[in-house]
Amino acid sequence: MPDATKNLTKMAFVFLNSDVFISKLKLIKPEWIEDGPKESLSSLHINPEGIRVAIASKYNAVDCIRIFRLASILDENYQKQSRLLCRIDTQCALCVRFSYTSDVLAVASRQSVLLYHVTATNSNVTNQPVQSSSSFGDVPETWRLRSSLPSGHVADILDAAWSPSNDHYLASCSIDNHTCIYAWPSATLVTTLRGHTGLVRELTWDPTGLLLTSQSSDGTVNVTYYEMHNRCL
Repeated sequence: MPDATKNLTKMAFVFLNSDVFISKLKLIKPEWIEDGPKESLSSLHINPEGIRVAIASKYNAVDCIRIFRLASILDENYQKQSRLLCRIDTQCALCVRFSYTSDVLAVASRQSVLLYHVTATNSNVTNQPVQSSSSFGDVPETWRLRSSLPSGHVADILDAAWSPSNDHYLASCSIDNHTCIYAWPSATLVTTLRGHTGLVRELTWDPTGLLLTSQSSDGTVNVTYYEMHNRCL
């Protein structure tokens, strides 16, 4: 049997016997991460290294982003005082996405994308209450506002996605039916895609970082081939 056929056979076996894998899944819902019955969680993202998880929500009626150690969620016996890495107060964060290098956090809100950069990882750091940074006592990390991307949207941003491996580009989509692509670290708007007639819900890059897929309420999925010389086809 050719190798390709063998691989397809193995894949089919995995899908047909998916219950074997489902039985090994474990639902973890730590009570201490609850935001309250009337407060909602808008977005979360685990960084590529599997160390941090960022959660955008209302906490005690305040819009904020909390970054936790992922290990503290997976391990019920983890030290309570070491769970929270950072807290960032920000207005109406709708989407949070770590970069592939894990040191930049993109925060999409009403019509803008803010980029926060980790500047300190000393467990003894005490953060001062200054604007656009973590400012709530002894927390291990400090994330400060590094850049605000130029506004390419005129309505709420629903999703954002970094280009794989190199973080050279960040795409965002909105209920204004458009998708914007920004260059990083220059923090400039490269192009705006206007191929949808309905709000754009989700974005994802292919592993090469050349294909950007967008899904819209108009019932279509657009695939855009993006060349590194600032040109969309």
